[in-house]
Amino acid sequence: MRLIESYGIIHDLIWVEGETRVALLIVEEEYNRHSHIMIGGYSIRMEAQEELTKRFKNHLLQAKWVILAGSLPEGISPDFYGRLNQIANHSQVPVLVDCSGEAALQCIITPPTVLKMNWPEFNQTFQMDCQNISSLMKAGREIRLTFRLPSLVITCGEDGILAITDQGSYFAVAPRQEPINAAGAGDATSAALTWRLSQGDSWREALRWAAAAGAATVLTERTAECYYSDIEKIQHLTKIHEI
Repeated sequence: MRLIESYGIIHDLIWVEGETRVALLIVEEEYNRHSHIMIGGYSIRMEAQEELTKRFKNHLLQAKWVILAGSLPEGISPDFYGRLNQIANHSQVPVLVDCSGEAALQCIITPPTVLKMNWPEFNQTFQMDCQNISSLMKAGREIRLTFRLPSLVITCGEDGILAITDQGSYFAVAPRQEPINAAGAGDATSAALTWRLSQGDSWREALRWAAAAGAATVLTERTAECYYSDIEKIQHLTKIHEI
């Protein structure tokens, strides 16, 4: 909690029993690759879920955007994000959902404003075998039409970000960085994307900032931490291709 407060983030936490998940990051500098090992987690009781839903409804009154992200812990049904998305939709608050598997499939029954996931998650969720950007683009367009998604965003690691939207289809490529810690880059991408969209940016410009934020995040040791100065510098060098 002190870490959250040190960033000036306003929070409204619900305390639950158990230990939070521990994520270990192994950095192999010689091979320029990272590995993640996830340990533990906790189970969420129904009363905590109900309390979260209650507070969620209250905070929607001031919300410009909602981000529903991450794997669901034990005890929460796969349709939980879907139910929160429907509540936000009823309040006319746009939603970005960043998850995969059954949770994503349940959520797109009532499509969110943006469905976001990474390339392997896209293949796994929709039973695809996309091996290159061209096949990924084709499959992404088919999925967007099939499920009537307003926008579909697929992150492709250091290769870039694919976005299929009502304004067009784009591929954002930030200059490659020498990574220190890539954990949390996807979360930074989501945050920057919704921030810029909330400011009225076009998809092209919002993607430029999103790609830059994801790239800037790998330059710091802490998870999902980045500096505005790095983002600003990188976004000027980020390329947006309309495809």
